Amino acid sequence: MTSTPISPTVSPRHLGAGQHSSPGPRAAAEATETLGGRIDNLVSNAGIYPSTTTAELTDEEPDAMLAA
Repeated sequence: MTSTPISPTVSPRHLGAGQHSSPGPRAAAEATETLGGRIDNLVSNAGIYPSTTTAELTDEEPDAMLAA
């Protein structure tokens, strides 16, 4: 988990817990307890990307990336 304070009262935290990480949910719960017992904002950031250039994308691929 990393932290970079952006104000005296706001300190964002990053906890990497991928879908294949079995300790992910437990690590999130433990970090929440350690940091005061609450989560004010939670961002679930997921996506896919093709291994081609932008010029080679089909019409369907951008829609699939945004739907992930």
